[in-house]
Amino acid sequence: MENIKSLLLTKKLLFLLFFVSCSYANQAEFLDKLGVKSGYMIFRDGTELISDVVTSADDSEYSHVGMLYNDQGLWRVVHATPSEKKNQKDGVVVDDFEFFIDKNRSKKYAIYEVIANENEYEKSVKNTLSQIGREFHYDEKKGIYCTLLLYRAWQTAGVELDVKFKKVDFLILKGEYVFLKGFMSSPRLKLVYKSD
Repeated sequence: MENIKSLLLTKKLLFLLFFVSCSYANQAEFLDKLGVKSGYMIFRDGTELISDVVTSADDSEYSHVGMLYNDQGLWRVVHATPSEKKNQKDGVVVDDFEFFIDKNRSKKYAIYEVIANENEYEKSVKNTLSQIGREFHYDEKKGIYCTLLLYRAWQTAGVELDVKFKKVDFLILKGEYVFLKGFMSSPRLKLVYKSD
């Protein structure tokens, strides 16, 4: 009797998993159902060693952030990053949403809305896209890093995110930086979705 109950439960779970996966056959549909729009932020906890260093140094749940961008129905992420693809330079790049959240690069992710008006959203997206190709670097005079990219994009659009900068004095990193935890403390960010 226990075996039959176990088998029925397994079949129900498989059906549920199949139903859920069919309901969100592609990520674009999933993001559309959430009401996501260009300019929303996507945070992820990366799978590489540097991600663990970032989350440890910052005591943050996430190690990276990018801006979601709907490119004629295809969801993409604009972000400043060390190269994640062969023959790609470190810098501000555009990747498909699926690539950004792929299990090879992301343990988990969260999507946040910025409390702002439509005009501010348009300006922030335009500002972010204008940075594509800019070099990735922690020294703003030489390039830009993920949180600073989005902070500057919204700031230029007239939105003050009120993020907390953190002073650091490491061997190769000295100065004030926007870490993920300080960035996520902005009162203008509102959680939309959080993966497991």
